[in-house]
Parts: sequence; structure tokens; C-alpha cells
Amino acid sequence: MKKMEMPVTKTETMKTFLKDAPPAFKSESGSWMKLLTKRVMITLDGNIGSGKTVLNNYLTLMATRQGKWTIGFPEVAHEPVLKIWLKNQTETASTFQMYMFSEAANNANMARFLCSETAEDPGIAVLDRSMAGNETFAVVNLALNNFTTAQYELYHAACRNPIYNYPYGGSDLNIYLWAKPQVCIKRSKSRARDGEEDYQLKYFCMLEQCYFLSILQNMTSSNNYTPQIIVDWNSQVNENAITDLHSRIESALTGKTQRAEVTTIFPGDADNVIDVRSFGSVGLLRWETCHACLEWMSKNTGDLVLVVHERVSHSYYHNTYQITID
Repeated sequence: MKKMEMPVTKTETMKTFLKDAPPAFKSESGSWMKLLTKRVMITLDGNIGSGKTVLNNYLTLMATRQGKWTIGFPEVAHEPVLKIWLKNQTETASTFQMYMFSEAANNANMARFLCSETAEDPGIAVLDRSMAGNETFAVVNLALNNFTTAQYELYHAACRNPIYNYPYGGSDLNIYLWAKPQVCIKRSKSRARDGEEDYQLKYFCMLEQCYFLSILQNMTSSNNYTPQIIVDWNSQVNENAITDLHSRIESALTGKTQRAEVTTIFPGDADNVIDVRSFGSVGLLRWETCHACLEWMSKNTGDLVLVVHERVSHSYYHNTYQITID
């Protein structure tokens, strides 16, 4: 008789992950988890291949190691579905992106429900890709003419349904993993997933642009702000990076990190300066500007001063939340 296979437990998964993970992920740091008095919800964002799934595994398994309640929600993109989209992006973009948003919204609603319970066991729920993160893909597909204007307007309206708590699903913290598009495309192709070999660098650069602008939208939000940190995830993660990440998470969750103010300098009589106080979301800036700002934010804390002298020739966002360009 064939021996019955027992399901893999979280402890066994943790052992496997820690055995195969880079040395830095075996760190015992993360004392902020021990200080938790409630359940908190953390969303992870970043480009394709930035490392969200690995960090999700690390955070949830470290919480398990410290005896905390935890649940991780991976980004759901079933391979057959992903394959169809990658091979037929123009025809399937609208349906695929709505499917991905629906999955993200369901995960966020479930995580928020679990975190709202008045349980005696505090801990963390970690989600791969927020709803705002999902919308960056819809915007890029609109820019690439894979969405019609009507399809995007329908998507945009659906995302803003109050039950979804857009943009970050009511999470306590959003972590953006900043990795260069060149790094992300290399990582994604190394996964050898069917269809991902066709990714183009331009697509990754446009995703980074839209992500940066969604971050600015959150930073300047007057009534729906979510605490957010940007971390440099370009290199092989080392002990210092993990220690810094834990420190920044603790500061954000305990309110020690003040919300950064975003201001704009209007140098002299320069034209085409972007007033970041005037938008809810935005059109596309040049990628080099977005890239430089993300790099700065991944290494610095405090207020962001943005000086831009570039004209935007195309606007890809819905008119009701478009950046002001003079």
C-alpha cells in the first residue's frame, strides 16, 4: 500500500526556505515582531522579479519562528492564465488585468478581515502586490494601446469601489522593493517561466515610472495615506540590508517615522515644472527622473524635494486625477 503523503507544514516550509535562502535571510533580527500587540497587514510592491515573493516568505516564516500568528498571500497568476496573456497581450490585457485586480482585492479583504479580529495572538499578514500596484500594469497597458480608453475607465471605476479600500487595501504598511528594470528583467527571465522570455526592457521601465508616480500619489494624499517605505533591493541581500529593513519597518509601524512631505522647487523662471501638490495621480515622467527619485528614496528618509524641468508629451491616466503640467 502506498504510504499516505502528509501535507507540508509551515515549520517544514520554513526549514526548507531557510536552508536554501541566502545567508542574510537566516538572520534572527526582527525584534519589532516581538513587540506587536495586534495583527498588522503589510503589502509588498515592486516591479516584476523585484523579490516580493522571497521577502513575503521571509517575513511570514520569521513571524512563525517568533511564535506569532502569520499568513502570507502570494500574488496569484496561474501559469496557464499568465501564458495566454503573455502570448496575446493586446487581445487579453483588459480581462487579465481585471482578473489580477480581483485576486488582489480578494486577498486584501481576507487579510483585513483576519487582522481585524480581536484575537489574543498578534502577528502579520503579508500580501504580494497591492491594488495600487496592480493598477500600474493597467496604466502601462493603456499606454501600450493594449487597453482602450473605455476599458481603462471601467477598470479605474471598479478599482475605486469603496469596499476595496484602494489603494493599499487598508494595510498598515506598504513596502516598495526598488530594483532596477535591468535587474528585474534578468531575474524574471532566470525563473524560466513559459512566456516570460518575451519580456521587453521598455515594459519594465514603464512599470517603474508608474510605480513611482503611485508612490507620489500616496505621499501627497490628504485623506487616504498609507505608511510606506522604499528599500533598495538591487543587490544580493546581505545582513545589513535585512537589519535596515527591520529597523525601518519598526519605525513605520510604531509611528517613529514621520510622514515625508513632498515639495517642489520652482527654480527661477523655468518652464514645465511639475507641481506635485496638485494631483491625485499622474501622467508619465521620463523614466530617468522616476528612477533617480526611487533610488534616492531607497537610501534616504525625510522630505522629498522634487525639481523637474521636463515636458510630458503623453498622459496615460484618467483625466480626473492627472498631474498638472505647466
